[in-house]
Amino acid sequence: MGVAAIILTKNSESTIRECLDSVSQNNPEEIIVVDGNSGDGTLDIVAEYTDKVFCDEGKGITYARQLGAELAKEEYILYVDSDVVLLANTLETMLADLTTRGYAAICARVLRDVVIRTKAPGEVTATIPMFCTLFPRRLILKYGFDPAMPDCDDFEISYQLQKDGHKIAVSSAYAHHKVKDLKTSTKHIYRCGMALAEFLLKYKKSPPIVFKYVIFRGLGSLVHEILLCIVKGELKFIPRLLLLGLFEIAGFTMKLLNTLLVTTKLIRR
Repeated sequence: MGVAAIILTKNSESTIRECLDSVSQNNPEEIIVVDGNSGDGTLDIVAEYTDKVFCDEGKGITYARQLGAELAKEEYILYVDSDVVLLANTLETMLADLTTRGYAAICARVLRDVVIRTKAPGEVTATIPMFCTLFPRRLILKYGFDPAMPDCDDFEISYQLQKDGHKIAVSSAYAHHKVKDLKTSTKHIYRCGMALAEFLLKYKKSPPIVFKYVIFRGLGSLVHEILLCIVKGELKFIPRLLLLGLFEIAGFTMKLLNTLLVTTKLIRR
């Protein structure tokens, strides 16, 4: 039961060494890096750990994830973001959780400087976060990441798996998601908003699907975290969450507007 660790990078020189150190110490059979045209020293660092380095040609995250899976040789795929640090035995624990319980995908529990709620081990989830996630490779090859949705990796693959009766869940293993600053967080959440818009555009004729993934699991998640802050008395986190919520809505809105403008231009032609 070999594992290929796939790391997506783009200008990740500040985090990639610690990430690759932790991945190497977990002993996957393969380490594959798919880079998004980095312009800093990312690839110089990557070359110290693996010669399996490929370029996504600027085609986006979903293309990069799919490319990594297609190039891999092992039975399982572990996607690790370039700002994630695995703990000792993270991979071994995740593989055991996945194979013994028959899940289609399993994600690590997240350690962050700011975390409101961490899901319990074995908890089935509607959306699988992709920061540190293990899949059987055969399912990635069967369902795939849609390159026409360049930002929507988690919602789309989660829906595709669940509509066929597969379960996705949370592992008992931990990984540390080392988001360095607010700028990085806002860029990430802006992209999440764009991903929600891509999902909405693809499934706009299926209101129940849109409600579950876009409204409830997507845009509603930050509202849920704010309410938890109030209940737990952790009010100091609320301004940050409100700011992130604004960026998510901005990403969602701008993606819809850009798509509408492109569609309008095509119609006029």
